[in-house]
Amino acid sequence: MNITKWLTVVLLLTFLTGAGPVWVEAAQGKKPARFLQGFVTSYDGDRMVVNETWRIRLTGKTRVLTVDGEERARLHLEGQKWVYVEGVERRDGTIEAVKIYLLPKYIEKDERDMYPFMKLP
Repeated sequence: MNITKWLTVVLLLTFLTGAGPVWVEAAQGKKPARFLQGFVTSYDGDRMVVNETWRIRLTGKTRVLTVDGEERARLHLEGQKWVYVEGVERRDGTIEAVKIYLLPKYIEKDERDMYPFMKLP
């Protein structure tokens, strides 16, 4: 199945189910980009877990931002927070975060136009 058909099926299933973590896969060179919204369930400085499932790696290039685009220190990820993660999937299944946005709450579909950085269906 080619990538376009596969992506269409994933998007359709995500849209129809409306449950679980929301994320989209998009072609970005050879590495798929990942976009997900969720709740930080653990954080230890260079790694975090979102929605008790997604293992996120933070690198020296990972930026932590507010919804207004203001840079924040990683210590703002401590505690249980809602986040939006942009990253690249690694071979081991983890996601290497490029940007992490601190969210005020879970952002519903009808609210996403207020957050132009969100690339979710």
